[in-house]
Amino acid sequence: MELFKTARIRAGNRKLARMALRTNRSRAFLNLAEVKSIAILWDISNADDLAPISDFILQMSERGIKVDILGFFQGKTLPDKLTAIRYLECLKREDYSFFFRPKPAVANRFMEAGYEVLIEICFRDNFPLRYVSTLSAARMKIGPAFKDDKTRSHIDMLIDTGIESNVKEYLRQVIIYLEMINK
Repeated sequence: MELFKTARIRAGNRKLARMALRTNRSRAFLNLAEVKSIAILWDISNADDLAPISDFILQMSERGIKVDILGFFQGKTLPDKLTAIRYLECLKREDYSFFFRPKPAVANRFMEAGYEVLIEICFRDNFPLRYVSTLSAARMKIGPAFKDDKTRSHIDMLIDTGIESNVKEYLRQVIIYLEMINK
């Protein structure tokens, strides 16, 4: 069955590559002081990552920055602690096609919203989130660097924390680098 999944993802990658060529966006490297909106794409494989993400959102709201999250959940039912969060939308199994492309109703808002910064929080390749990230109109895209991955060409700034799957350290590094950008 895994071989069949690989073939489906490969077909999805080909379609995504063609769609990415037609995507126009105005790229910009922005200092955190200039940012007004942030989109986060989060792989909800570990619901315990919600605490550092919530801290990040609180820090951003203190700076007057609006943050929205699109999460990807592999299971059928979302954990209880994630269901009542108003700034979190979630992609579940039924929200993506046979070729793992997110259905338009769920993903289009994030792709077309024109966020200033998009932050990926997934430490391994996740095709549905990569699909949204690649086709997003966000001006600046940030993602974690992970080994042996050739699918990160859509990311403007790769951040390698040296610590695998540590969301708290990764988001701390995102803030540091966004504050360092000087036009």
